[in-house]
Amino acid sequence: MYELGMILDLFNNEVLAWKLSNRNDLQLVLDTVKELDAPEALLYSD
Repeated sequence: MYELGMILDLFNNEVLAWKLSNRNDLQLVLDTVKELDAPEALLYSD
């Protein structure tokens, strides 16, 4: 089973970056952020 890491634009729900991994861990989050091509992006998580 794979886990999906995804970054959405909250304005229009566009997927800005995504990554698949075998585990849902910190490395998945870091790899997903590295895929993001928006140097001035503001990241929010809850």
